[in-house]
Amino acid sequence: MSSQSFHNSQGGDDAHRIVFVVGYERIVLIEDTAEIQIQKENVLRFEARREQNGLPAVTIRDLLEATLRHRPDWIIVGEIRGGEAFDLLQLLNTGHSGTLSTVHANSAAQGISRFTTCMLQSGVEMPYRAIKTNIADSLNIIVQIERRPGSRYVSEVLQIRDYDPETDCFDLHQIHRLCKPRLPNSPPLTTSLHSEEPGDNATH
Repeated sequence: MSSQSFHNSQGGDDAHRIVFVVGYERIVLIEDTAEIQIQKENVLRFEARREQNGLPAVTIRDLLEATLRHRPDWIIVGEIRGGEAFDLLQLLNTGHSGTLSTVHANSAAQGISRFTTCMLQSGVEMPYRAIKTNIADSLNIIVQIERRPGSRYVSEVLQIRDYDPETDCFDLHQIHRLCKPRLPNSPPLTTSLHSEEPGDNATH
């Protein structure tokens, strides 16, 4: 299992995620609204809040900053929507591993573009290609999950191998790709597994 991974979703609510974690590992779960159900004993749940009744707002970025004080083995962020992408990436670059989150995108490759856009919303001045280099250094696996009537399925899994700032391209390895979605009462899904050489699958 990869230590840093992202689920990309296409449509619908993405709150239901099954996470396979060893029983003794500590999970810190961060959400805007409590939706994810994890049946584990060692789970700390943090929830963002709006400013209300004289109490200051607590943002996802605030919660990410506080997370490391709790010595988590896994950090799960319900969804990346904006500048918290930068804080999450900084957390990964400080030596922490074991992170899972989601972004909304139409494909696994577009998920990288979406995450890059969220990084730019952080207000931190960084060169565009430096951001992409950090993404390639920190993120390992992208899982694209799509929805069809009555079901969800994994349509694509990409591994981020590297990023070339000269060509502004990511080197992506396609681990899994769904060739035909399964409909009710249809035969099992057919899949395609690839083993491209480095550079065979690149994206901007």
